Amino acid sequence: ILLFMVHASFFGLATNWKYAPFLLFFQVLISKFTQLILHYQKVLFGLSVFWVFLSTQALATNVMRNEEISFQADERLFTLYTAFNTCGYDLENLKMEKPFPTYLMSETRLEVRNALKQKTSAFYSFCRFIEKHQKPWFYYTAYVLALSNPPEFKLDTAVYKGVAEAEVYTALENLDKEIAAFYRKAAIHSLWKKHLPAYQKEIDYYRKHTKMWLKKVSDMFGQNSSSERLVILPNLLEAHYQADIKPVGKLKYILLPPRCDDYTGESTIIHEYLHILVRSVLKESMTNTPAIQRIYRETKLKTANFSIRENYSTAHLWVDETFVRVLTYKITGIPNKIPEKKWLNNLVVMGFPLAPDIARGIDEYLREGTLLADIVLKILKDIKPEIVLRNYNNVLQKYKEYLKGRVFPKNN
Repeated sequence: ILLFMVHASFFGLATNWKYAPFLLFFQVLISKFTQLILHYQKVLFGLSVFWVFLSTQALATNVMRNEEISFQADERLFTLYTAFNTCGYDLENLKMEKPFPTYLMSETRLEVRNALKQKTSAFYSFCRFIEKHQKPWFYYTAYVLALSNPPEFKLDTAVYKGVAEAEVYTALENLDKEIAAFYRKAAIHSLWKKHLPAYQKEIDYYRKHTKMWLKKVSDMFGQNSSSERLVILPNLLEAHYQADIKPVGKLKYILLPPRCDDYTGESTIIHEYLHILVRSVLKESMTNTPAIQRIYRETKLKTANFSIRENYSTAHLWVDETFVRVLTYKITGIPNKIPEKKWLNNLVVMGFPLAPDIARGIDEYLREGTLLADIVLKILKDIKPEIVLRNYNNVLQKYKEYLKGRVFPKNN
């Protein structure tokens, strides 16, 4: 169209023949310039298509990875912990010594508690339910996270596939009806809308501060995928430091307490995300070897860590936890930003004697740039039980005060 307009305009001017040479030259120049644009337009169009293709692939990869972890503000959890707080849940761990000793609840928690002080009739029935059903808090949390969103609170029994989940459902029968009634009577939704910005602020913080670490995790594991999904839920009505993890169906919820100076929760997110990915590459056959089983048995006999005996009932779970703890430190530099050698010795004392060998193997991976899935088996194959157990005994001797239940030595 541009070329036609230029030619037509010059045809009109060219009736004055004294301008003919100049106009002819200018017309040829414009024609060549237009042809050049049209030629490169095809090239640019091809480049654009290629760029869109690359962008789409990158976006697809990003979506695939992000589907495994999400951040949410959960009104169900808010409703449950509002009920807990109105029914006498006063636990708090954050303490200020000066000007006088006092426990510091989060601002949101204090405001919610004060808002419901005059609504005793709204939560009387729910408090009676708790009195009649003396079960651990995690029963209630697991149950509520299996409900649909308010105001229905409909129970999805399909998520209760294991023995533990079935026990939760039968032990707290009719909790769905109780919490739905509490939600209506206490006008929880208006309270939720008021405090939703505080929850969104927590979500924005965690998204921002875990982005770099999640990128490192993705680089380590490549396109490895898992059916498990991680959901991060800020829980501002909980006591400080009281993080919790709740598997419900194929979802694993991480409940993060209010942030404070020495706890911000990022390492907890990375730790649990790593569990999902490590489990996808760590096979039972890798940990069911005579060498690993021998170290595991002797560790269980000697460790003073109760959780090793109770929480890691198989060598596979124990190795998985060791990998995750070492990787969390390598990626985040947390906990407490202490020197790596001291931190690894702490892990050995806690009942994870494979930690130094796994740490060396991961360092080798980082130098070579191999995917972690390709090196897990090699790390475990290279482990020598005699060397691991000798080191374990030496470290236990060094930290014998720890085994007696005293304060952990500060200088080592």
